Amino acid sequence: MRTIEEYGKTIDGRFAKQVEAIRYRSYTVLKDCELKAIRNDRVTRLAVATLYALVDCMDSDVSLRMYVASLCEAGVDIIQLRDKNAPDRLLVQRGLVIAESLRDTNALFIMNDRADLAVLTRSDGVHVGQDELTVEQTRRIVGDELLVGVSTHDVEQVHQAIASGADYIGCGPTFPSKTKSFDSHAGIAFLEAVHRETKSTPRPAFAIGGIDASNLQQVAQAGFHRIAVTAAIHQAADPFAAARELKQQLTELRSRQSSGTK
Repeated sequence: MRTIEEYGKTIDGRFAKQVEAIRYRSYTVLKDCELKAIRNDRVTRLAVATLYALVDCMDSDVSLRMYVASLCEAGVDIIQLRDKNAPDRLLVQRGLVIAESLRDTNALFIMNDRADLAVLTRSDGVHVGQDELTVEQTRRIVGDELLVGVSTHDVEQVHQAIASGADYIGCGPTFPSKTKSFDSHAGIAFLEAVHRETKSTPRPAFAIGGIDASNLQQVAQAGFHRIAVTAAIHQAADPFAAARELKQQLTELRSRQSSGTK
């Protein structure tokens, strides 16, 4: 288009201006196509994700980079940076470390709560709670190409999250958590209700809250084969082994349910 435009200037100035306008419009179309391709790739990876791990900033870039690499090798599909005590600059620094570490993997990087930091760290998405920005407000900051996840604690919140365009939902707390205190626990009954009531409007849904290898089967029996965990991996004596065991269990439980076996 630029070549035609420049040649056009030698024979017809009006024609050249028309080509210039088309050239600039084509840039917009190309950018839209690229953004849609990026989003489609993220949605595709989200659709097959089953193991979601939350991590904090840790004590250095190096330790975080090694930890994230280990989790990916063990089969973790999504890594969320969540550290309520870290200052913004450290969150950005560590977020960039995670983004770079995951660049050549299929794992997704999610920033907790902060839509602005999700953009700055080039994350794949942002996760918000019931007290943070709404999905609509978050989209105004991150655009349509980033994923937006929402924490839900009852069925009404689930329906609202889906109606507002959330890409996935976190459902819980399922059991008492070692890393976060709650006034009450939605429990297994909540997971069963979500599984039952969202069949017509499916979204990837991750059970969260106190889940580990000892109670994972209860979660699966409630219809959930996606989980988000912190302590089950981060506080394990061997985080790599813990993550790998959870991923294997998730795969086996889903396979059994699909085949109709117990």
